[in-house]
Amino acid sequence: MPTVGWIYEDAVERFGENPYPPERNEHRDVSCPYPGCERHFKNLDDLLQHLGLDHPLNIPVLQIHSRTMLTEFSVRVAFNASDFTLLNCTACEFRCDGRTPQKVTPARLPALLAAQRSSTCELRLFNERALDNNLAIANFVASFRIPSDQALNAIDNEFSRRFAIEHPRIADVEAFRSVCPDEVTAQDYAAALGDYVIGLAIKERHPDAGVHLEFEHYKEKFAAALAVLKEFRRPVAHAVTAIINFNLNSFSVAPSARLPALKNAFCFFSAIADGNDPPVMSATAEPQSAPVCPVDITTYRILDAARRLTAERTPHPLVADDLETLSQREPLSEYDATKIRVLSAVAYARLGEMEKMERHLRALQFNYLFSKWAQPRLNLHLTHGNLASN
Repeated sequence: MPTVGWIYEDAVERFGENPYPPERNEHRDVSCPYPGCERHFKNLDDLLQHLGLDHPLNIPVLQIHSRTMLTEFSVRVAFNASDFTLLNCTACEFRCDGRTPQKVTPARLPALLAAQRSSTCELRLFNERALDNNLAIANFVASFRIPSDQALNAIDNEFSRRFAIEHPRIADVEAFRSVCPDEVTAQDYAAALGDYVIGLAIKERHPDAGVHLEFEHYKEKFAAALAVLKEFRRPVAHAVTAIINFNLNSFSVAPSARLPALKNAFCFFSAIADGNDPPVMSATAEPQSAPVCPVDITTYRILDAARRLTAERTPHPLVADDLETLSQREPLSEYDATKIRVLSAVAYARLGEMEKMERHLRALQFNYLFSKWAQPRLNLHLTHGNLASN
């Protein structure tokens, strides 16, 4: 016969297996809070594991004019607070010139950054998820070097006065930098203009320039100048960056109309890069303009050939002859050699010298920039040539 103790133990066990009231025994799923995710989990631990694996936190991002900044960057021109954007950011920490860090809200940080002129700011951006206290952090170091307009004007005037000439000399660069304003934030700008002149002298290799570096070093000087000057919205900086881009066969952004020869050449080569024939425009007298910055002799002759080929439907045969002579110049950059081939192909096509055109099209048919234009014209020429021979 069962004992009382046995009956009591059985009742406790049954209560644990089937507790009362009945609601305590119901199984409730935990849903993922992210929109579009319909996963359900038995408990909070499973949900947290799912969040960590399938919904990792995005790293905070800092943008200026919609351009995502690297972890270390320089600011050389003034911006408004509205030009700064923070993404995936719930909290910020701001430290200026080594002082004590201060916590600021994401809404306040853009105004603090816009107020800087000559300082180094360390930023720490946080993206925290309250549900599981998960945290993503991004660190930035922003160097603000914003010169005054007075200093920049003085540098531009001095640069044009000294170097808007034929065959500038490397020896004159140091003298130029020494007379520029001693404002610390303006020194990068003056140094970049000097780098351009040095690169130009290396590329041109005029006997009076005082060049001792190898030809390929012109690219380093051009790249250093471009990295700084592209940030400045000034006529001299625009002119120099446009010339550097033209030298490096980057035709994506046309220069100002104040540089008609350069703008015309950009339109010529950008049309061909898009696979189209270059435009032909009626010849007009170029407006009077003051010289702004120097170019090397090869670039000058390429600009002149582009002007002639857009101003005349049938060019003078001397245009093609001059291009052939220019193609033999040494040293000659691979960028200039490519532009000369394009100009030569266009010139010979308009002159009806198809065999010479074919030679240049064959050299361009696999070029990364101009193959879209060269290949169809080469194929069309070869097809018509074969039909004519039959």
